[in-house]
Formats: sequence, C-alpha cells, structure tokens
Amino acid sequence: LEKTAHENSGDFSRLCDICRASIVYRDAEQVVQCLQTLVDNVGPAERLRVIRIKNRMSPTFDASQSGGYRDILINVTLPESEFPKHVCELQLHLKAFINLKKGSKGKPGEESKEADDAAVAHRGHKAYKVARALRLFDETLSRHIGSLTAQAKRDLGKGLITSVNMNGVEGGFEDFVSTLRQFSNPPRLMAIRMVNSGLSTNAHVRELLVSLGSALPQLQELEIGGATELTKLPWSRLKKTVKLRTLIVSSTGLRGPFPLKELCSLPSLTRVRMDHNQFKKETFTEEIGRMSKLRSLSVGHSRLRGRLPATITSLVRLEELDLSGNDMQGEIPEGVSVLTNLKRLEMSYNRLRGTVPAGISALQRLQALDLRNNKLNGVLPPGITVLTDLEELQVEENEWDAGYIPAGLETLNKLTTTDIDLDQNEPVDETDVAEMFRKGSGKVVLQSRHPYEDNTNKLYSIRLPTAEAMKVFFDPKSSTEANYDYVRFLKEKDQGEDSDNIYGANKYSGGRGGSQKNWPTESRPLYINANYCFVRFVSDGSNNDWGWRLVALPIAASELPVTPANAFQAMVDQGGVVVETPMHPYEDNMNWSQEVEVPGAQAVAVYFDEQTRTERNYDYVQFRHHGSNQVWGEQKYSGGRGGSTRHFPGLDGLEPLIIEANRFTVHFVSDGSNNDWGFRCVCVPTEPPEDVLADWLSKPGARIFEGPHPYDNNMDTMDEVHLDGAANIAVLFDPRSSTEANYDYVRLCKSSSGDRHWGPEKLTGGRQGTAKNFPVPGQQPLVVNAARFFVKFHSDGSNVDWGWRMVCWPVADETEVEHEGEDMDESGVAEAFRRREGRCIINSAHPYLDNTDRTWTIRVPGAQALKISFDPTSSTEHNYDYVRFYRERGDESEENILGENKYSGGRGGSEKNFPTESNPLFVRGDKCYVRFVSDGSNTDWGFRLKAEACEADNIPMTAAEMFAQVAEQGNGQIVESAHPYADNTDQWHEIHLRSARAMKIFFDPSTRTEKNYDYLYFSKQRGAERESEHLVGLSKYTGGRGGGEKNWPTAQNPLFFKGNRLYCRFVSDGSNNDWGWRLCAVPVDPSECPRTAEDMFEEATRGGNGVIVESPHPYEDNMNWHRDVHIRGARALAVYTDPRTSTERNYDFVQFKVKGGSGVYGAEKYSGGRGGSERNWPGDQGRPPLVIESNQCTVQFTSDGSNTDWGFRFLFVPTDPPPDPLADFLSRPGAVVKEGPHPYDNNMDTEDRVHIRGARKLGIVFDERSSTEHNYDFVRLKNKGGDTVGSDKLTGGRGGSPKSFPTTNSPLIINGDTVNITFHSDGSNVDWGWRCVVWKAE
Repeated sequence: LEKTAHENSGDFSRLCDICRASIVYRDAEQVVQCLQTLVDNVGPAERLRVIRIKNRMSPTFDASQSGGYRDILINVTLPESEFPKHVCELQLHLKAFINLKKGSKGKPGEESKEADDAAVAHRGHKAYKVARALRLFDETLSRHIGSLTAQAKRDLGKGLITSVNMNGVEGGFEDFVSTLRQFSNPPRLMAIRMVNSGLSTNAHVRELLVSLGSALPQLQELEIGGATELTKLPWSRLKKTVKLRTLIVSSTGLRGPFPLKELCSLPSLTRVRMDHNQFKKETFTEEIGRMSKLRSLSVGHSRLRGRLPATITSLVRLEELDLSGNDMQGEIPEGVSVLTNLKRLEMSYNRLRGTVPAGISALQRLQALDLRNNKLNGVLPPGITVLTDLEELQVEENEWDAGYIPAGLETLNKLTTTDIDLDQNEPVDETDVAEMFRKGSGKVVLQSRHPYEDNTNKLYSIRLPTAEAMKVFFDPKSSTEANYDYVRFLKEKDQGEDSDNIYGANKYSGGRGGSQKNWPTESRPLYINANYCFVRFVSDGSNNDWGWRLVALPIAASELPVTPANAFQAMVDQGGVVVETPMHPYEDNMNWSQEVEVPGAQAVAVYFDEQTRTERNYDYVQFRHHGSNQVWGEQKYSGGRGGSTRHFPGLDGLEPLIIEANRFTVHFVSDGSNNDWGFRCVCVPTEPPEDVLADWLSKPGARIFEGPHPYDNNMDTMDEVHLDGAANIAVLFDPRSSTEANYDYVRLCKSSSGDRHWGPEKLTGGRQGTAKNFPVPGQQPLVVNAARFFVKFHSDGSNVDWGWRMVCWPVADETEVEHEGEDMDESGVAEAFRRREGRCIINSAHPYLDNTDRTWTIRVPGAQALKISFDPTSSTEHNYDYVRFYRERGDESEENILGENKYSGGRGGSEKNFPTESNPLFVRGDKCYVRFVSDGSNTDWGFRLKAEACEADNIPMTAAEMFAQVAEQGNGQIVESAHPYADNTDQWHEIHLRSARAMKIFFDPSTRTEKNYDYLYFSKQRGAERESEHLVGLSKYTGGRGGGEKNWPTAQNPLFFKGNRLYCRFVSDGSNNDWGWRLCAVPVDPSECPRTAEDMFEEATRGGNGVIVESPHPYEDNMNWHRDVHIRGARALAVYTDPRTSTERNYDFVQFKVKGGSGVYGAEKYSGGRGGSERNWPGDQGRPPLVIESNQCTVQFTSDGSNTDWGFRFLFVPTDPPPDPLADFLSRPGAVVKEGPHPYDNNMDTEDRVHIRGARKLGIVFDERSSTEHNYDFVRLKNKGGDTVGSDKLTGGRGGSPKSFPTTNSPLIINGDTVNITFHSDGSNVDWGWRCVVWKAE
C-alpha cells in the first residue's frame, strides 16, 4: 500500500511484484549464465517472456538509496499461463548480500570465522532496517541544495547530510566553511558543489579542504566553478581525497600545464571535467593511459594543443570524451576502436587532419559524434551507419571529398541532431533553400523532416563554441499544427521544461491551415545570451505539416537587444507611474479601477511588463477617459494565458498606447474562472503624436472640423462648414477616423435638412478592422462644389469608436485636387502618363470611392484636337462604374456624348473598353469634359487618362463622316433597319461589294436595340443559324436601349471579313423596340484584316506550328476528361477557340490546369453558347486568346448529367510571354524582383527579404496580375523592425474582389533599406499569386 501511494500515485495496476520469486547464486558468473538462459528463451514456444531488466549490480547504479544493497530485478510474463499478460518479478541475488540481508546468526558447530560473519550480518541487517525505517536512504534527507538554513546546519552536524550543493548561492562558501568550523568532528561529506557561490581564489579552495579535516578522504565529488581568480589547485590537499570519483573545475582562471600527473595520483577518479580554463598550450602525455578508471573526460575550450597520445586507447571504460574548442592536431588514433564504451566523442573546433578511422564503427554505444570545424578529409566510414544509438552527428566545416556521406545514414532512426542532409549521398543541393538557411561556416542549421512524422519527441543541441551569444530564426516555410506540434528552446537539457529553463516562448508553432504562427523570423529573431542551447521538437499523433528549419548565428553580447524587462525597469527608475493588479495572480470576478495622473505631461505612453498574462478576451484591461466610460485605444487588452496571443501595448512588438491626456483611469475586469499572473504597466510622459493633417492645415483658408474622441452613443449632430469665397471645398479625413460600420456615420450634406449629400451617403467604418471609406491623406480628396456644406454625424446605441476629424480647404477648380497634399509622386507611373507640357492628366482616386459622381474639365490650350487614352491599369466595375466624355458640360443628350456611352470594366477580369494608346478616342478642339460615376458597391483601382494635343488632319474619320462619304461617293454599302424597327421582326439582308476582296463593317453610334432580345448576326450563308459554322463574328450584336451596354462594331473597332458577300439577319421579339441599327460596309485590302482563329485552325490542320485539342462532337453526359498539352521550346502558349464551340453554360466547362497541380490558368470555368447563352471562350468572338506562361498544361473537361452540345475545339500555338508590366521599374536603382509561384498553393506560409544596401527609402510595386482570395490569402510587408508597412493585408482580385496591392500607378514608398515579404494562403481557392519589384527610391 505504501509503495502504491508514494511511487505509483495510487494506481495498483502499476505494481509488478505482486507475484515474485528469487534465485540466489554463489557468484556473479552464475548470474550471467542465468541471464543468458533467459535471453535465449525466445520463439513461439517461449514459456517465459522478459519485459524489462533492472540491473542494480551495474557500477553506474547508485546504491546509496538502498544502503549498498544490490541485485538484479527482471519483470516477466508467462504466455502459457492462465494470466498471460500479468507482469511478475524475478529477483537474482548473490549469496553474500542475502546473508547480510537476512542477518543469520550461524548454526551450532560452524567455524568461528563463519560465526563472526553471521554476527556481523545480523547486526548489519538490524542497522539496515532501522535506516530504512528512518528514511536515511532518502536523497531528500541526505542531499541539501541552496542556502544553509538553521535546520540544515543541525542535520549537517548530525551527519544526516552527505551532499551539499550551493551553486549560485551568494556568500554560500563563507557560510559553509564557518559552519564546518563549529563542529569538533567534521561531517563525513561525500559531495560538495560550489559554483558561483563566493569561492573564487586559491586560498578559498585550500580553506575548504582544510575545513574538512579528517573527513577529506571520504569526499567522492567536488565541483568548483565561476572562480575567476583561481589559478592553481592545492594538490597536496587534494591527494588525500583517495575516494574522489568526480572532479569538476570549470570556467576558472586555472593556468599552467594541464595537471595530468596530479590527476593520475587520485586512484578513484572516474569523471574529470576541467573545461573553459586557461592552461598553457600543452597537451596530454603518454601518462594519460594510467587513468584507466576514467569514464568521463571533458577538457574543452582550455587552450590545449598537440596530438592525442596513443595511450588514450587504454581508457577502455571511457564513456565521454570532450576535447572541443582546443588546438589539437594530428590524426584521430586508429586505436579509438577499442573504446567500445564511448557514448559521446566531441572534438570539434580543433585542427585535426587525416581521415576518420574505420574502426569508429566499433563504437556501438556511441550517441554523439562532433567533429565540426577541423581539417578532416576523405569520406565518413561506411560503418558509421551501424551505430544505431547515434543521436547527434556534426561533421560539417571540414575538407571532405565529394560524396563523403555514406549511403544508409538516413536509416539511423535515433539521429535527431545533424548538420548534414540525410536524404541524399551527394553534397546537399540547396538551390531551393534561401542563402541564409544554407549550411556554412560559423552557423548552425537544424531542421525537422519534411514533412515531419507524428508522435515525434526529439531533443537537438545548438553549440557555437566561440560565440558570446546567438540569434535564432526560422525558414518562412516553417509550418506545424498550432500548439500541438511545437519547438521549444531549453537552457539545459536535464533541468526540466518549466519557464525558468526556457528561452523565448513556451511553444513556437503554427501555420498549418492558415493558423497563426509565432516562429522567430530574420527581422524578429530569438536572442539567446549563451553559446549553446537545446531544442525540443514535439508532435502529437495527427495533422503533421512541412515542419521547420532554423539557423543559429553567433553574435557579440553587445548585439543583444534591451529586454522588455530591462526597458520596463528603466522607465520605472526614471519616474514612470506603475499600475498593476492588486495581487499576482489576480482573483476571479474582479472589477477594479485605479486613477492615474502624470503631472505636466502633454500625453502619456503606456508600456506593459513582460510578465503580464490574462485569460484572453475574458480578463482584460481598459484605459478610460477621466470621469467617463469612453476608452483610449482598444476595448480590451488581454491574453497570454495558456500560450494564447497577447495584445498589450509595448509588448511582443506592439507600439505603446499613446493617451493624449495626463489623467485617465485603468480598469481591470476578470470573469469567474481561469486567472493568471495579471498585469503591470508603466505610464511615462511623452510628446503627443504629430498631426497627420499638418501639411493640409498650412493651406490658405484651411480649417479643422471634428467630433468628440471617442464619440458617444445616440448622437445626432449637424455642423456647418463655410469657407468664404471658395468655389469648391476639398475634404480629407484624419486616418484615425473610425466608426461602427454603417451604424455610426458622417454625411456631407448640401443643406441643413440633410436630405441631399455630397459624396457617399455614409462615410463610415474602421471599427474592429472593418472596411472604411473616409478619404484620407494618400487618397484623392472629396470635393464639394460649393462654399458651404453641413456635416451630419449619427451614432446608434452601441459600440462607439474614435470618431471623425477632417480638414477642409478651398480649391479653385476640381482639377486642382490632383496636386493637393504633397507633390504628386509619379515614381510608379509610366512615362506616358506623367504630367508634361501639352498634356492633361486626369485621375480618379485609387481606389475610387462608392457613390462618386464627378466631372472634370480636359483642356490643352491651343490644340487643334485631343487624343485621349487610358492607363492600362484602369479598372472599374463593368457598366456600373464608368467614364463618359461630353462636348459640353451638363448635357446628357446622345448628340453631346463623345465616343462610347460608357467606358468601364476590368474588375474581376471583366471586359473593358477604355480607349488605349493604340486605339485612342479623338476629339476635335482643345477642350471637353469627362464625368466619372460609381454606384454603391464594388470599387476598384479606378482610372487615369491623358489628353494630348494632335493635328486635326491626323484624326481618323468618325463613323458619321464615313457614313456621309459612302453615301456621297458610293464606295461601300449602307444597310439599315426601320427607325424604329417593328416588334417580331425576322429579316435577312445581303451585303455585296462586288470588286472587294475583303471588307470592314461598323455601325452608326446611334444604333440601339433591346439587349439580347433584339439582335443581329452575320453569316457566310443566307438562312444559316447563329451557332452554325457559317457564323462571322459574334452570335449576337445587340444592346444600347435605355443607355445599356451594347457590343455593335464601331469605326474604331470594326468587324473584318475576307470576301465580297456576306449576309446579316435581324431578329426582334414582341416588346421594347428602339431606334434600330444602321451599318456601313467598305472595301479594304485583305492585309488589313486581323488574323482570325479560323485562319490559325486552318494553318494547323495543314501542318502548321500548333496543337489542336478537342472533345467528341457532340460530347457525352457525365464526362471527366483531360488531355495534356506540351509544345517543346515554347516560351508561352496562346489558346484560341473554334467558333463552333458550345457547351451548357457553367455546368459543362473546360479548365486549363497547371501540369501536375490544381491551379488553373485564366478563368475558373470556360463554358457557354448552348441555347444562345453567354460564352467566355478564349480567342473567340473578339476576345483575346488565353496566354499560358508555360510550354505545357492540362485541359480538363467536365460535363454534368444533362444538356450536351457540340463541345469544344482549341488551338494551342507558341507565343511570346506578355510584356513584363513591371519593365519600367526593373531599370531602377537596385531593383529586385520577388514573386511566389503562379498559381500559388493552398496552406502556404513563406517569408522573403529584400535588403538594398545604402537605401534610405524603398519603393515597392506589384504586378497588375497579382491576385489572391480576398482576405484569406494575402501578402504582408514588414520593415526591419518587424512593423507592418502599407495595408495589413495586400490581397484580393479573385472572383472580382477588390485588390489592395500597390500598383504601377500608386507604388508604396517605405523608410529604410529592408523589407520582409510574407505570404499566407489558407486551405482553399488559390489564384495567380503575387509578384513585385523593390527598388532604391532614395
């Protein structure tokens, strides 16, 4: 019962000696024979199965806890018994021990010597029983650790304490020696440890040994360390320690020759550790062979030199040999193979030469081999692969031959720490590894397996012998299951894993499935104030991932950053006001407040103590306005308990909280469970933050308007803004402006009634990270076309925030706001769209705001005509957010509109029709107007246009002019419907240009029909259906009614046809007719006709350079079909579609997939055409081909269970990759391209770094193709200090979602010479990915 209660925590199932038996043997030889018999008893018929052997006869067994008694305990089961799984105990004894244990008095007639032995045994057993009853064998009674208490001193005098450990006890040496002097008979101590306890000189050691007096010969262990003034040991005294087994004299000032002769005079020595001393540069002599009892010899980093004597092979009991960090030369002795008990062999950082002896394979017990940083050559002996107990292998930084790693090394299952790649026999190919994580001199690289295995529990070591300290960071790819599979850094490997023995966080983990991760990074490494540490990696039984890779770099102690604890104390010492929970840990159900005042401060900065920990979200701190419940900063500061994320100002990289007042209230709340240490913060005076609107306040007439900070619930205010004499007023908001989205808002009203407004109906958002639409510095101001307006603010009954603040200043003309704020930064703008004389540039905001309706004047004085084109980056929501041009301002009549009714598109990959450099909009005269309108949702980058002067003679003819010319000269044909046309029309018309070899066709701009219901199409054959092979162009030309979208060919973008005869059919339904249509066909040379998909298909069938892939015609239901395409030598592939291609829209579709992957090129689905449905096939009906930036892909076709059609037919032809959209930036100083895979994968977490030496500022711009799943897959940019720059998440584009990547038109400029680029993706919905250029901006 006692054993179960004390040793097995009350669990009787752990008892293994309920059934037991004993066998007594005369001598050890018989015991060995018994063990051999048991081991040989194997096989299916075994009657006794050995489970465990506990060898208490081993010399390494500490018999002090059993009064010196020794035996062998064997746990066995009996497979053929009634209880085959019951564990029994078999004890093997020596007769001499049994006699002592039983205490027999002897039998009558025995010889006197035997009788005397029996009497001794009887007395011995009685003493043994008394000692066991008094727990005198309990090490907690016989060993003392720490300062000497009064009770400890009494126990020392009684002889109960036999071991004293005063390591780290300040003044411990003097207290211990003075205590010994009080005893008339010195206690018989067996172990003394005095490290950093005040023992520091030669005299101190002599005094210690003298104080032991007659007890000195009983001493078995002596440890001295940190004695910097100790230069020599008193060997005349030490020679009396005839039972001394362990001598440790480490990190002292020992000088002179290595005391080999003196050590040999101590007959019982088994362990010597004299590392980190300052011996003369001498080495061992042949005399080392006399120390035949040695089991451990550690003399690393002690300035030894020379060769290893051959007699070292006489130390056959040696288990540990550490000579690292010396100046040892020569070769490793061949005879090392006889040291078969060796478990650790550490000889790194010497000058050893030659090869590693083949006999090293005989060291079957070897667990650690460290030969780093020598001059060894050749290869590692193949026999090293049989060392199955090997856990650590460090051999880099030598002069190995190529292929020095023997095959089979990866089979060593216990190998956890190594600096070589176990997955190959050739030198490591590190082409896919960042330079920083490649193995090299002066650093240690450790990594898990990739992916790691379940149920891993491995301990690694990091040693940088010449370093004062180190910094550690992880490969950005590192990813594990958060909290369950983790890395931990330990100070010592055998001192537990509580917080006192841990460097950094308790667990480093995360990344799997997009989970939060906290791996130290290059910009935020883990600093360790030591030159060694241990790394524990643990994984549970499920959900593994890529794993981890780390690098440890040596640094000087001066490079260690100021710790939060030191910084906190410095602020306290300088008079900061400290506020903390009343107790540590705090209690449940607290509702506690403390008033704080920092006299004379304009503002207060708040920093938290590193120890701060609370239950996240449930137990939290608030900083409240004095006399109010309104808060400064976040609603809740909390976290840290159980490893949860902490969110406290001034901790873990967070900026301090700046309170713009010198009086406030600190409020702490805890719920009814799960308390922790609590919080402690210091409040110090600081300068209030610089006004972010300062640049705009300097403008003539500028004024500030603002609400309370934070605002209150249930507010409804109306403030008047009146700037006398202003033609227009520009408005920008403080970036801190933040409200509860949609519920609390600002509205800029045209009158005090608030029924009409300027700009968005609600300026709102920002609370808890919600999207906000306040125009802020860096964006285009909101312009009010009046000298007066009213600011309405409304809040509901909950969830307040900082509120609003804005600056207003007068502007003469709306175009003036393009230059407002700082001078316009055009560093990311293509040369063609920079401001120049004779050129007018108009921009929207980037991105533009919802509910915009603005008109600009375009004027280039003296121009005969204007040539207008848009920046290729221009992108809006198709049809809903658009640009329109006018001859005169305010006239919406069709006759006043220039060009198309709407210029729009690009968002989400939608079709766009903005005039381009190659296809511009021409306007006669030097002036026109442009209007931009957006609806209430789905904004995008916006637009930028330029208007340049051009000669009137260079303007191409307008459609009206061309119609007039054809009518006058008869050099073409005009065909038209009735105006308006009739309902239920179905008419064929012939177009015949007798002598023409080709023609182009365009429509009158007034053409209008009901979209989709009233339409026209062209055919080579009269009577052919729309979806037949005779179709020319689109299957429906339609639209324009009510100002809606239309797709009629125009004079700028006509329909071309090779031939002189063509037919068109016009169909209208029974309602909603309109003006109708009017077309003009004029002859052209065939060379003017663009090459069509039909042309290319025909060439390919004649053996041209292309590959045709097609489905069956028609295809079948329930198809899941794929075909690989590969054109060798191609740099990219262009995909064109046969006009006959037709499938059921969305249900039967094609995907162009990355070869061997799940990512797709282009749209998620290509489909349509059946029953006249919308189609999006590449290279079809005027759409551009799909360009695949690879020479191979996979065509995947899927059909559902109904409604089949003709199918598809594609032509793949080699093409050039599209022009690099970042080409203009690649020539900039120091330009560097960084990008992820295209498309990227799910569950990615990567980190990249750009450092441009000498840069004061960096410019960053992203490829316009950059596209990710909005908010879930994102890029984050951080500066050298680890702070996020730009948006918290650069994301979006997939499925038409808004994007936040800095573009060529709006690059990001950051301070400093370094930027860290991290990318995260979750487990679904990949896209093209990201690509950017970073350059030296200043």
